[in-house]
Amino acid sequence: MKITPGELLQLIKSHPKFHSTTLKEMNFSDWIGNLQNLKDEVVFVTDKVKLLNRGCPSTFNLSFAEDFSARILENISGGKVDKFYDYTKLPYYGFSAVAPVIRMKDLEKIIEGSKDHLLLFHMLSVSGCVITKNNAPYEFFIKNLFDFFERVGLDSRNIVMTIHPGNETIAKHDATFHIPPNKALKFCEDLAKNKGFELKLTNEDAFLSLKLFGNPPPWGFRNEILYKQDSDFIDIATIEYLYFVPEFYIKQKEIVYKDIFEWDKMWVLDVIGFERVLFVVNGLKSVYELPVFLEIEKVIFQKSQIKNELGSRLMGQLILAISAIFEETGSFSKARLGHDKSSRKHRKTYLRELLYYLFAIKDILGIEIDVDLLKNICSAYNNYFPFGDLKMDDEMINKLTSILNKEYHSYQKFITQRDIYKKSENIEKLRKIERIREKIKSVIY
Repeated sequence: MKITPGELLQLIKSHPKFHSTTLKEMNFSDWIGNLQNLKDEVVFVTDKVKLLNRGCPSTFNLSFAEDFSARILENISGGKVDKFYDYTKLPYYGFSAVAPVIRMKDLEKIIEGSKDHLLLFHMLSVSGCVITKNNAPYEFFIKNLFDFFERVGLDSRNIVMTIHPGNETIAKHDATFHIPPNKALKFCEDLAKNKGFELKLTNEDAFLSLKLFGNPPPWGFRNEILYKQDSDFIDIATIEYLYFVPEFYIKQKEIVYKDIFEWDKMWVLDVIGFERVLFVVNGLKSVYELPVFLEIEKVIFQKSQIKNELGSRLMGQLILAISAIFEETGSFSKARLGHDKSSRKHRKTYLRELLYYLFAIKDILGIEIDVDLLKNICSAYNNYFPFGDLKMDDEMINKLTSILNKEYHSYQKFITQRDIYKKSENIEKLRKIERIREKIKSVIY
């Protein structure tokens, strides 16, 4: 079965949703204003999750639900949420949306030659992200996701789903907690027999006990879904059902945990990696075999003096991520990168790291980052994916090109005047640049 990105998006939208007979599409403000009427009916929110959001305050967006959840809390509190968000006060709701993600740790995977990691990728929910009554809604989510896999042509016999059995004592966050048995285990065992997939018991990364910005969100179980391809297992989806609330108090502005208790609600969601499902469904061996990434690598390869496949791939991924950040902010100034001093500082550090990698590859490949290069890459990406991440006009492309050239000039000063900077307060910045340069050289040469 050959499926285009647009077709896959429509299949996700048209597949059954939790408590939804027909899928409503609404912008975020209209959806927020109708929560009381919608209950936990799933709505496709046309506003994308932001790459820079309050739910992931010190980095770029890492997940699916944090941005909208933080915005809901701000809305219901009149915009006066203090540092410690209380996630248990979230009302019943249901949504699906497009969530672009940039995970800095995935850059290392790409450098190592991973076939399924992208620097900029997208999460979407098939059944929805829902806060509802704690009455086993996970049964619908798990079965519905497997029905979706069958609909798009994935063989359940090639799927492995992990599950934490529960009934275990764990040590987390300087405290000890007893996890009750997993309510979903019996249902998953029966479904595995019916669908033919493998159910793998595990205690590793299968119980979420997050300690995020502000109050910790609800805790609970996570089932990862892996698709077997030759000898590899591709992580294509996750189901989370969170129904424990940690008991804690605040001491000297820090969270101190005591115990966990069962919540009367449940936060449940499924999330697929859009690009991973797309390449697996189309029978490809790597996400980089998708036509758009082949085209982007070809554009860079042809313009480079030194021809290198991994270098072209890395440069393409870096340009896409940096361009997506710029498309959302319109600037790389600190004021545009965060909601407070701490988040601005951290995001600026991550952005500089992306730029240093880009410039190191630029120097090795001998390629100019000009208007035509950025326009060709952004156009190819926008023409292939239906998300509009890099929908920049000529004025924005020109502005981004100018900013990148200015940043490159500053970068070059560190390289050419390293003896001066070795004796200044910028020594750490110089060391980071040199480490990145050596790393890129080692994988390209």
